[in-house]
Amino acid sequence: MKKTVALLLTLLLVLSLAAFTAAEEAAFSGTITIGDGSGISGDFGYDFGIAQPDVNMFMLMTGYQLVPTDVEGNFHVNETAVKSLTATESANGGMLYDIVLNEGLVWTDGKPVTAYDYVASYLFRSTQAYADCGAYAEAGYHLTGYFDFYNGVTEAFAGVHLVSDYEFTVEVSPDDIPSYYQDYYIDVYPIRLDAWAPGYEIVETESGAKFNKAMTVEDIAESVEAERRHPTFCCGAYTLESFDEGTLTGVFKANPDFKGNYEGKTPTVETVIYKNTSTETEMDELRTGSIDVLLNATSADKINAGLDLTEEGGFYEIHYPGCGFSCIFFDCGKGATSSQSVRQAIVYSFDRVEFVKQMAGGFASVLNGYYPDAIFGAQGIGEELNEDMNPYSYDLNKATELLEADGWTLNKDGNPFVAGTDDVRYKQNEDGTLSELYVHMVASSDSKFSDLCVQMLSSALPQIGVHFETSQVDWGLLMQYMYDSTASDCNMYVSGSWFGVDYQPSWDYTLDPELMDSYNIYHVYDEELYSLARAIETTEPGDEETYLTNFYNFNMRWNSVLPAIPMYSGDTYCFINERIQGYAGSAFANPDYSILYCTVAG
Repeated sequence: MKKTVALLLTLLLVLSLAAFTAAEEAAFSGTITIGDGSGISGDFGYDFGIAQPDVNMFMLMTGYQLVPTDVEGNFHVNETAVKSLTATESANGGMLYDIVLNEGLVWTDGKPVTAYDYVASYLFRSTQAYADCGAYAEAGYHLTGYFDFYNGVTEAFAGVHLVSDYEFTVEVSPDDIPSYYQDYYIDVYPIRLDAWAPGYEIVETESGAKFNKAMTVEDIAESVEAERRHPTFCCGAYTLESFDEGTLTGVFKANPDFKGNYEGKTPTVETVIYKNTSTETEMDELRTGSIDVLLNATSADKINAGLDLTEEGGFYEIHYPGCGFSCIFFDCGKGATSSQSVRQAIVYSFDRVEFVKQMAGGFASVLNGYYPDAIFGAQGIGEELNEDMNPYSYDLNKATELLEADGWTLNKDGNPFVAGTDDVRYKQNEDGTLSELYVHMVASSDSKFSDLCVQMLSSALPQIGVHFETSQVDWGLLMQYMYDSTASDCNMYVSGSWFGVDYQPSWDYTLDPELMDSYNIYHVYDEELYSLARAIETTEPGDEETYLTNFYNFNMRWNSVLPAIPMYSGDTYCFINERIQGYAGSAFANPDYSILYCTVAG
């Protein structure tokens, strides 16, 4: 007999239609202008490794996600979209979820949001053709039959079934049961297949849902690119009115047909303007009213300037532990940085304490592991981990010792390297040729963080015999280099990560060679690291003690392998004009959430 189990706090839900229909259409008024200096590109392709500001804008337009998170990072079944949701153990050891949707949800063209749109999201966003467009085709990654479907072994996606217009089922694979996050694995948002892949349709079969024909990248490349730049249909709280690629400014209008978030909350603010800001002018823009909300202040200069502004009056601030992970990625599969000893030597050569002091003052602290402050593991044992991990305190002598032990002892002529005489170290290969200790770091332009990284490493690394070059490029080109290792000779990237509530590092350190570039952009092959990452994810739901133990073990290994230089994490500050009332945020509450709960005075 199948056993019915709980989803989240309660997975067996029968939600009343009265609760669903209680949300009343609100009157819209006012404008909020949001300023964000953390890298807007205008690419709304959520699955394409886009920067957080682009994610924020995408989420303004996206509604009826199945399992969203609240301001504290807790999962919720979306009662606005879901009429009932049950889970039963499958005979094969998986978990089968049966979802029945509420009727009355619509797209901006008036067409109903149905089970077809959710099934389309699972299928389309799990295809090789979509991946060939540059996407993370992972929507159904944890579902039964994903890999066979993705690789074209089967036409049908075995773990996804379209039952009726408003009902569908998905099965989480036995390989992912148990998992600490197994209830989150079904999360998806609806898409319009006719916009993303014109000419394709969903067909239900006994073996699972499938497309009416084999999908090819040639068929969908043009439509995918168009949807990334300007979605044809939306079902979220806001719709995109325009995006100016020159000023990197998006204008969004309240959607009168939006039935609400998981709490039934609908927008009251009529217009949201989301614009790119620069560090030189953004505080003046806030002071003069050009922007109402300044997001993501993490540097000491910006935070102190914002606090000074709040003391003058007319503004307030909110702050919270951040989900951002500032770092410099290594390409562990290219050139000198493929050596763990070289990576460790570089970190010893970087005075990160001084860096954090200059960048964030007392608002952040140096990190030594792979996590930001806000996530559960860091909140639980972050202090203990930092005490136990190698801090890689600034030490050029230690860096030199590591290089010499790794064989970087020669000059360009093959003679012993002499510090003070020779500039660059070399290493003799097995075939007798010499390899240069060459490192090329790429960073974004118009960034104090990048500028300081370039300045400090350009000073330190030549002192230990590294031929160090840097390039500073726009954010889009930086992303291209990071996600396509063949696009340049770079093997260090100044960037960062943004962590959600579902800490799943095995994605980043997968051993599957086909998932390099798209997932494991570090190109690090370390079986122990991957195994420890999987141990975190396969913890029984609710077993916090084991979870924290596994979190500890993974980060201790990560601290030794060093796929990246961890920089710092600290509180994130937002500064808000007092005419915007009730704006609340957290590391897990993006503007799409916060705007629903605030009003514009006057």
